[in-house]
Amino acid sequence: MEGSDNGSINIELNNEEMKQELMVELTRGQVLVINEFLANNLQPKGYGMIEFAYDLFTRLRKALDTPVKEPFMPEMDETPREEL
Repeated sequence: MEGSDNGSINIELNNEEMKQELMVELTRGQVLVINEFLANNLQPKGYGMIEFAYDLFTRLRKALDTPVKEPFMPEMDETPREEL
């Protein structure tokens, strides 16, 4: 990734290092902020960048569409029983 004097960055999307998948833990709110920011500011030019942006938004949407897991809460009226 290289920067330029006008503040833009140049990412070599075809570089194998840039295709490496990473595991990152973010909150739902953080993913939503990233998704909205990119939707309003990303301006892909050229087939490679359009393909990259489409894949990125697909992954972000998939993360946001994942159902919220409810925390496990035992029933309050149940009394723990000893196993015999």
